[in-house]
Amino acid sequence: MFCDGLRTPLPAPSGNTAQWLAVAALPGATSDVDLRLHERVNSSLQGFSTSLAVSGWGAAESDYLLVNFRSTTPRQFDVGALGIVGTDNYRLQTVASSWLASTPLGDYGPFSLASTGVIALHEVWLPAGAMSVKLHQSGGDAIDWGLTLHRGQLPYHAKSAAAGIVGQAWIGAAGADETMPVEVPQAGYYCLAVWKAQAGDYAKTGQYMLHFDGFLSDAPGVGDVPAVTAVRDITPNPFNPATRIAFDLAHSGPVRLEIFDVRGRLVRRLVSSALEAGRHEVLWDGRDDQGVGAASGTYVARLRAAEVTVSRKMQLLK
Repeated sequence: MFCDGLRTPLPAPSGNTAQWLAVAALPGATSDVDLRLHERVNSSLQGFSTSLAVSGWGAAESDYLLVNFRSTTPRQFDVGALGIVGTDNYRLQTVASSWLASTPLGDYGPFSLASTGVIALHEVWLPAGAMSVKLHQSGGDAIDWGLTLHRGQLPYHAKSAAAGIVGQAWIGAAGADETMPVEVPQAGYYCLAVWKAQAGDYAKTGQYMLHFDGFLSDAPGVGDVPAVTAVRDITPNPFNPATRIAFDLAHSGPVRLEIFDVRGRLVRRLVSSALEAGRHEVLWDGRDDQGVGAASGTYVARLRAAEVTVSRKMQLLK
């Protein structure tokens, strides 16, 4: 076991400069390296202070720490790299965030993650509500991708710290798409981290696209107030792997749109928030609330708004 002390400067943000900074580690195939974030001390002889965040994924898997300058005073930190297993060399990267969009919708990119890189950070402003983020590899080497959405209301984050994570996806094979459904808890700034998952990605260079799905404010007829509340359309139906559910609201207020199986068990909560009267659309990517793909079969989209409950059936075919 070894411990390296890394004193990483985190400069004060100003204007349009980066608001998030990450330190990431990618070990060799037979090693495990964890990361710990500490307040800076004046001398390495003093050792490290109490950990502010710890990233402790398994052997041959990446780790990273993240500091959100929107929620803490800009200053320098110490980062400790702790060798748990093995003696392979490991790669470290420090990277700052770039601004992506406010209320992103549709496609963004392509972006590149070089052979020297482990992680990329994209800052976004998001409204509260259900949405999904999809990563699609668009070129280069086949990388085992991962992505995490971190909430902007907390100062210190880690890949394995659930408190700051809104959503996370990494189960796809190398080169495969990753889809991350999330329920954004409150409007504000968030950081989307895109990372290499495995030691086998150490020397790879890949390109990726990001696709954001959620409520479509420019959906046809959104400016008109419908006469009745209803699930207007499900397209396509049958579907594989995803479908759009269009619904009308005759009145503003709290709304729930949920997916149930034919036995009445809740599969996915797509919407749980207050919405304005009008027409809305939301994507269901065929996954449950834990991010696991649903089985082939018949499902029911149930819309609840005010005193109205309406349902429509849909068919998932695989």
